[in-house]
Amino acid sequence: MNREEVLRMEAGREIDFLIARKVMGKSFYSFDNCVPSTVSPKDHREIPHYSTNAYSAEKALEKIREKYPVVLLGTTSWDCKVFLPKGVVSSGLTESLPLAICRATLLTAIEEESENETIKLVGKQRFKTFLMRRLRYAKER
Repeated sequence: MNREEVLRMEAGREIDFLIARKVMGKSFYSFDNCVPSTVSPKDHREIPHYSTNAYSAEKALEKIREKYPVVLLGTTSWDCKVFLPKGVVSSGLTESLPLAICRATLLTAIEEESENETIKLVGKQRFKTFLMRRLRYAKER
């Protein structure tokens, strides 16, 4: 999922499910016949309505505020900005406060995932380089 897809998302159960999984860290499984299977976002009743309920959206925002500074702007249109070390993530102007919070927190979670992937790739490359140098050194001796 990329930035444009998140900014096009409307309030509903799909974005609520993504917030619960990616931001709040919840995993949803049902066990039918002792086999785990993921539950579709529309069928799961335990997921809070983050995108339509301001109280639930505030819980997701608190999770992000633990790590990064956040600014909410607006009176009739809302914008939520999260200040990451590499830049600012903005929800863009939305008609509701909960939707602005959801978009910004989801974008923040996606940025964190991509940063973690980059760190893993760099770490693997460094380890590979280290091993190759060691092999060359062993051959030279």
